[in-house]
Amino acid sequence: FCGSTSVTQSASKSFFNQCFATGKVTAANNDYAGGFIGYVYATSGEVGADSIALTGCYAFGDVTGVGYTGGFVGCAKTALGNGGRATLNFEKCYATGITLGTGSYAGGFAGELSSYGSVTDNNTYSYYSTIKISNCYAGGSAQAAQVVGSFVGQTLATRGSTTKRAPGRARSAS
Repeated sequence: FCGSTSVTQSASKSFFNQCFATGKVTAANNDYAGGFIGYVYATSGEVGADSIALTGCYAFGDVTGVGYTGGFVGCAKTALGNGGRATLNFEKCYATGITLGTGSYAGGFAGELSSYGSVTDNNTYSYYSTIKISNCYAGGSAQAAQVVGSFVGQTLATRGSTTKRAPGRARSAS
């Protein structure tokens, strides 16, 4: 569906609603392979509220890549810029099919989810970076040389990241 998408300015918003992708995705010799999006990134600008929302989207098909390989998204990141809020929301999204990463970080839904930064302003969290996942699932298997999960291969967060457990199976190649 989309190789990469991002929002990086104050009050920028991007919406994907009831979209789907079918077919096999192969990123031979490359990172960031996803059945729906390869790489998605939201970072806040000056005091703005930047967000990307994916609702009711799905991916059918097998995904093969090197690192950061996911059935729905290869890698999703949020980070603080110079203040504001950066959010990335996945709601009612799913992926089916086999996810194969020949390197690190593979998951049936996402290869990696990373949410960086929270800034304390007068002892309150007024700036934050969040990835939220609700009612999402991965129905296929995931395999990688290292760091693999049936739903997410790796989750990194300094504040505000949640995931749901997925059916399916995962195994690490030895």
